[in-house]
Amino acid sequence: MKSLTVLAVAVLAAMTGGSVQPAAAQAAPDVTFEGYPPAADPTPSKDRITVRVTKSEIGTSRTVDDRYLIAFCADLDGCTVRIGMYNWDNGGQVASRETLFFLNSANRKWRASAGDTAGTDGDAVIQHVITAYSCYFTDGQYKNRTGQDNTAGFELLSWTNYTAECWLTIID
Repeated sequence: MKSLTVLAVAVLAAMTGGSVQPAAAQAAPDVTFEGYPPAADPTPSKDRITVRVTKSEIGTSRTVDDRYLIAFCADLDGCTVRIGMYNWDNGGQVASRETLFFLNSANRKWRASAGDTAGTDGDAVIQHVITAYSCYFTDGQYKNRTGQDNTAGFELLSWTNYTAECWLTIID
């Protein structure tokens, strides 16, 4: 590759009648993990939203803002859903899953590629879009380990399989 770059520079120099120097390679910036895990849900951006359920909220779900689900997932290319179970063993690891997700905002029908799951939000039948061990992205709402699906909306839930924090990121 280096000889190809040198050759290209020589040809360019001959064509322009001058001297051309290749640009210096830039080093990748250092990566830090300050604030890991996040102290709270990050501020949504133009292409993603992240929701977090802590270990103290096990059995009670947290609502995913429907405005973002419609903006990111109710179009021709759907969205990517990443779900992670964090720190179940107090070792700081994340066990994760990912799926493509499509939502029809008019009739609340949805479909996910992982597991080929599908359902209708708000139809009185709880259906999980995707799970990562104890973490569920679901169309049910849970309080104190009791769930229902009587209203429109999706939730993030940490269930009782592990004592874990759950992270969910929806990406357009």
